[in-house]
Amino acid sequence: MTGTGPETQAAAGSTARRLALEPGAPVYEIRRLRLADGEPLILETIYVPVAVCPGLSHTDLAAAPLYTLMSTRYGVPLLRATQYFEPAVADDYESATLRMKPGAPVLLLQNLTYTTLDRPVVLSRAIMRGDRVRYLVELNLPLPPN
Repeated sequence: MTGTGPETQAAAGSTARRLALEPGAPVYEIRRLRLADGEPLILETIYVPVAVCPGLSHTDLAAAPLYTLMSTRYGVPLLRATQYFEPAVADDYESATLRMKPGAPVLLLQNLTYTTLDRPVVLSRAIMRGDRVRYLVELNLPLPPN
């Protein structure tokens, strides 16, 4: 895995809305490129409010997973996440980064993670190579009635 960040920026439109922030509130942007056998598979962009993890550094992220840091170092109790999967096509940047043809099919995964107080604290967007990635979802049964 390779990555950059966290870079601090102002939360724009949908990022601010989804994280329940005022537009312009500072957020970290973390970019990660996940590899398998040296080949790029997933391009991930993550947004976290600076107020939730003040002082978060690249060294921190290299040493421990983000969710572990949030719960142990910052005392942020994580409870649940929502995930959306949808087919998409790679734009020029995604295509170049993932070494694909522009417009190639990809799987888009969007995730919003909440604290125990139902506060959204992590927004992520992952672009996965449609020709190389398979996603498994396991459900515990019995499911509650609808």
